Amino acid sequence: MSAFADLPRRWRLLLEDGDEVLATTLVNEPRRALKVEIPAGGTERHTLADQLIVLERDHVGRPLATLCHAALIVLIRREIALDAALDRFFALWDHHEALLLASLSFRWLVSAADTLVDHGRSPAERGTAFGVVLFANTLKLYETERVFSQSLDPSEADLERQTPGYSLDGIVPFRVQRGDTIGNMVKRKDRLIGDLGLAGRLLDQAMQRANAVDTVYSRFRKLHKSRTHAW
Repeated sequence: MSAFADLPRRWRLLLEDGDEVLATTLVNEPRRALKVEIPAGGTERHTLADQLIVLERDHVGRPLATLCHAALIVLIRREIALDAALDRFFALWDHHEALLLASLSFRWLVSAADTLVDHGRSPAERGTAFGVVLFANTLKLYETERVFSQSLDPSEADLERQTPGYSLDGIVPFRVQRGDTIGNMVKRKDRLIGDLGLAGRLLDQAMQRANAVDTVYSRFRKLHKSRTHAW
C-alpha cells in the first residue's frame, strides 16, 4: 500500500508521479475553484483539496516537480504522512536539485530551507539552512518597513490594512501587528542553537541584540499585537 494512500486522489497522483513526468511536465491553471478564499498572508488553513488548488495557482508554468515539492512541504508542516513526506522531499532534491534550484520561486526556496531547519539530516545542514531563512526574512521585514518609509509613525489604519505595493517573487509583505514570520523564525532558532556550539550562541546573542537596540526587529516588536506569534 502507498504511504500516501489516505490522501485525496489528486494528491496521491501528484506525489507518486515518476521522475521524468515531474521534470518534463508543466503545471497548468487549476480547473477547479476554491471553496473558500483565504487572503494572502493569512494564518488560516485551507482544506487539503483547496490547498492543492492554491499550490497549482502558485506554480503555473513551472515544472511539475516544483508543485510536488510544495505539496510535500504542506504535508510536512501539517505532519501528515510525515515520514513518507520527508523521504520523498529528500529524494526529490536528490533527483532534481538543478531543476528545483532553477525553477522554484524565492518563496519556495525559503520554504525548503525552513524544512531543512526543522528536519535537516545533520546540524551543519540545519545551521546552514537557517542562514538562508534569516537572510530572506530580514529582506522581507526591511522591504515591509519601506512601505511605511514616508510615515515613520504609521497610523492604526495603516497597520490594520493588508500592506500593498510589492511582492518578492511570491513572498507577501509582513503583517506588522499579527504576522507570524518573526515569531516562527525565533522558535526555529531556539530549537536549533543547542546543536551549533559557539556559533549558535553567537547567533542567539546577535538576535537578542537586534531586539534590544533600534532595528526593524525592535520597532516591529513594539507594534506587534499577537501573543501567539510574539518574539
